[in-house]
Amino acid sequence: MKALLIGCGEGGSRLTEAIMKIQCATFGCNGEGKSVKKQFDAIVINTTNDDFEDIDKSGLFIDGKRKLLIGTGYSETSGHGSGGDPRIGTLAANHDWGRIAAKIEEVLSDINRNPDMNDIDAFFVISALGGGSGSGMGPVIAKVLKDHYFESQYPVIGIVTLPPKEEGQLHAYNGYISLQSWLKESNFDGIITISLGGKFRNYRDESLKYYSKFNKAVATSLYILFGGEATGKKSSNVDMNDLLSTIREGGGLCTIGHLSTKITTPVREKVQTPVLTHEEPDSLPEGWETDKLIKAVERVCNSNNLFLPVDFKTARTALLVVKDSPTFKVTHGAVQEAGNWLERNIKGHVRTADINHLGFRLITDNSKEKLFHEEYEVSPEDVELSNNETVEIVLLLSGISNVQAIQKMRESAEKVIRFTNPSRGERLLAETLGLSIGEKIDSTMLLPCSSERDNEAAQSQSRATTEALTRFMEDLRKVDDTIPEERIRKGVQVIDIQNIPDVITCERPEMIRDNAHCYRISLAFRNHIDATHLRRDYVLRVIEHEKTRTEIGTRITWENSEFIQEGPGWNAREQRVAVDVLGVVDRSGNPRIAGIGPYPACSGFAKKFVYRVRVRSDTEVAYYYWVDAYPEAVVLSEKEDMEAIRRASGSSDVAYFFDLLYERENEVPSTEKIDQVRKNIGLREE
Repeated sequence: MKALLIGCGEGGSRLTEAIMKIQCATFGCNGEGKSVKKQFDAIVINTTNDDFEDIDKSGLFIDGKRKLLIGTGYSETSGHGSGGDPRIGTLAANHDWGRIAAKIEEVLSDINRNPDMNDIDAFFVISALGGGSGSGMGPVIAKVLKDHYFESQYPVIGIVTLPPKEEGQLHAYNGYISLQSWLKESNFDGIITISLGGKFRNYRDESLKYYSKFNKAVATSLYILFGGEATGKKSSNVDMNDLLSTIREGGGLCTIGHLSTKITTPVREKVQTPVLTHEEPDSLPEGWETDKLIKAVERVCNSNNLFLPVDFKTARTALLVVKDSPTFKVTHGAVQEAGNWLERNIKGHVRTADINHLGFRLITDNSKEKLFHEEYEVSPEDVELSNNETVEIVLLLSGISNVQAIQKMRESAEKVIRFTNPSRGERLLAETLGLSIGEKIDSTMLLPCSSERDNEAAQSQSRATTEALTRFMEDLRKVDDTIPEERIRKGVQVIDIQNIPDVITCERPEMIRDNAHCYRISLAFRNHIDATHLRRDYVLRVIEHEKTRTEIGTRITWENSEFIQEGPGWNAREQRVAVDVLGVVDRSGNPRIAGIGPYPACSGFAKKFVYRVRVRSDTEVAYYYWVDAYPEAVVLSEKEDMEAIRRASGSSDVAYFFDLLYERENEVPSTEKIDQVRKNIGLREE
């Protein structure tokens, strides 16, 4: 994978330098004493020259011509920085967007003349969120890139670092409002988010050592995620489509994890070659290498190895990249099995890629060139990686949610905005008297880049989502009025939002056609008490009524939204479960499906032999269990069937049921066999 890196501000420039430094260590220098560029070229952009002084002073990795100072003609920066204000960084980038575009075009021309690169696969816009320059200019640069280079040619991916809580409330405020604007900016194809409080939260080194280690670790992980210099001798390498599809399908926040480990395949006595080859198939238990790899992937999912401390199970999609070593051969099948384990534990699907060490080059120590600070940047793990002795596992998680680090940033941001917007009128009176005023963050916390583009797409999508959420909660109460309001609010989630083509929008009259936006919004309520969920899809049209320009951007008023279509959002298997269950329940009480989920005791849900179904009628809530069987599924009731099965748990006849429930069975059972077991323990026949 080849890319142009654009480092924004001091933090983004330092991470960009770390990536370019590893490239130089791996491929060396050319005849002119400059780093050989095979995978990455770079530009760094800032609003002050002072921050450029410590970025590659020798110009070995990033030539002086690649350093762009902006805002010199803008009165609020004048080349002296943004003062930690992201708004100033945004305005400086808007002021010099022409110079930014020209510099990007110049570097792309150089890349096209470089025989080792010829072209790029993507742009990476890199910044630390928490300061002013990089945080503010990133979305503007993304817009410049999209305006000049159409999406299918050059995708734009953001890479951002969040400030740790130790940096204080102001950095948390800047980080939070900047993250909002980066996420709302539709010109990014995806944003990989990492945190200084993630994998490195236990370090207490001095500042230079801390940030050097952090940037080096992130750069190493990104190299492996992008496939490293794996050429020719691999079974399936990473490509841009793997990365983009994972990010796009997951949506929202993404992050990465990395584990470097030494795994050695045991050998026979007096035999020096690994036994796990086609020559010695019976030397170790079958699947030994797969079990080892799955355990290593489990370690990657631990928050200690993630660059953003999150619950990996909240991810919608993931990309797993594994590089083997001379002492541990990783087969494509073993990587796929590890991906299957991961898929059973997250919400969605997993892509995998395996890299053979024979075609992999990555140097992260000083074995070839004295590039890294021996104390700050080189560790024993770097020596082992550079010698290709370790198994490297990198994980990209996409669509993660409930990130505590971001929630804490929001709390700090709310405190800051409270005291940076002086009280006026009734608000001043309410605060003086100690009354509750329901303070919350609104559009004033968005950076100018959003209002510069009017951000109509984001506003219309937000409007549609709010309308769909309101309707969904009303429908949920109609389906099951026994669920407490607080649980409903905590359990409702937006699963997917899709733009609907103009074929629907154009049914509107010509005069308002351009002001109508249609979306299909998929929502779900996850009932954590019984591990079931209820899904619904809504297609609705939102229509702009009037636009008003204000100091903080364009304010849009809306007409009443129109719901075009709504219905259950079950997948094919869940729809079959719903139909089968409703076919056997008592129809007199107006029964309706209030939730479907895998049997709660299951350790893995890949096969989904057994589903638990919540059924609400006018008189009660009941549970049924759907068992996948051939030729017809079997439906068991909670009160009668499942209670009898539990009472007979010691019977050998019932053991088969528990093998199904705990997924120790690997084949779809027969309907006849299940009915025979039920008959043997005294249950009625269906």
